[in-house]
Amino acid sequence: MAAGSALLGTGAEAAGALASISAAQASAAIAMAAQVEMAKIQNAIALNEAMCHVQEEIGKGVKALAQ
Repeated sequence: MAAGSALLGTGAEAAGALASISAAQASAAIAMAAQVEMAKIQNAIALNEAMCHVQEEIGKGVKALAQ
């Protein structure tokens, strides 16, 4: 057995470890992308709520001016 193979194991074990790392990285990237999309949705909701509030306040002002 060579000195390096004791640390890395067989080629198949190394390939399996690399595949696991790649799968974990892909999973993390997918999770991060999902978080970004959820943040976009939350921002859109917050913006919509703010716009509704502004429209309500404008409506109150118009109603007050009309009286």
